[in-house]
Amino acid sequence: MGGELGSLVAARLEREPWVAAVTGCDVDPPRRRLRDATFHLIEPHERTRTAALVRATDPHVIVHVGVYEPGARANPGSAVHRSRDAVVGVLGDCAHVASLRSIVVRSGLEVYGRAAVTAVTRPTGFDETAMTVPTSTFGRILADVEEQATAFAAEAGVPIACVRLAPVIGAHIPSPLGRLLRLPAVPFDPTRRARFSVIDLTDAADALVGAARLHTGGAVGRASR
Repeated sequence: MGGELGSLVAARLEREPWVAAVTGCDVDPPRRRLRDATFHLIEPHERTRTAALVRATDPHVIVHVGVYEPGARANPGSAVHRSRDAVVGVLGDCAHVASLRSIVVRSGLEVYGRAAVTAVTRPTGFDETAMTVPTSTFGRILADVEEQATAFAAEAGVPIACVRLAPVIGAHIPSPLGRLLRLPAVPFDPTRRARFSVIDLTDAADALVGAARLHTGGAVGRASR
């Protein structure tokens, strides 16, 4: 709930008529003013504290956006460990959450990797059935989070929606294009028209809130047009 996306999702959820209360946690306080949400300052590695908070809250829906992109809020090594700790802490004990009806997890198009880029984009949207072959650190982090979260959801017997967002852009978010151009080699196909899918921060938040509202399951791809 502390980052740009997490705090915006919390603010959106506060305005939803079907939401009675919002509770969240993060390593940093929320970056925007929230009306009624309850925030807890918890480090990702504090799995026991996070699990205890989830059990005490007894939520109907869990929206997990705690994935760390290398070079954004954490260095590559820390991003791997923080993302793994966060998903285990938030969802590892969800089978014991009596009121839980569904789970939403923030993921990304990076799970498809370079080899599957041409199979992802279609005139009508994204082919969520395309094979996931992550070829970057962030892609592997997201794929690992999806795998663990799906296993926890199956144990709890609830549907899970993995919302695969394009790189998120916003006023206070490090430029995904800048990070791409700083790579030792920029991946692109010289025989095709160059494409760079992105999604605005507000659209990303709306996609996550929409998945929570619908109690849907499966993989959902989302990018701004």
